[in-house]
Amino acid sequence: MIKLRSARKSILLGGLLSGILSVIPIINLFNIFFMLWMGVGSLISIYLLKKDTPAIQTSDAALVGAASGLTGGIIFVLFSTIMVFNISEEKIENALAKVGSLASLVEDDVLSLVQNTNFRMMFFGVIAIGFCFAIISGLTGGLIGKTIFFSNKDKKKEEQP
Repeated sequence: MIKLRSARKSILLGGLLSGILSVIPIINLFNIFFMLWMGVGSLISIYLLKKDTPAIQTSDAALVGAASGLTGGIIFVLFSTIMVFNISEEKIENALAKVGSLASLVEDDVLSLVQNTNFRMMFFGVIAIGFCFAIISGLTGGLIGKTIFFSNKDKKKEEQP
């Protein structure tokens, strides 16, 4: 079992990277694929942990990955919330007018749904689901990272005198 203190740096760096990539426009679209940046951040966390720790258990990799996903998820939620609350109703209406003029397929029901005050509540529901996926993706990235960066060859080298 690794000490959390030794993993703290790798967790924070991986989570910070994934959180920042998750809020950059256009780049953040990769999160549509099961919070891809959270998984990548966890892979980086495991890679950085390998420099300090010669071998880790699967449970440690899962914990570090989930913690990295949690860190990235917190950053993602904070920035997303700040951005949504800084959008005025006028900006939403202007954006919807542009979308309506570009896409005639957008029905009036969709436009009224977004203009409704429940839009922010729906946003928080989507963010909560994304936050859960961030942790799950981080955990998965940690397990994949253990498989990639801590191979069986490393175990055999440690066991030899």
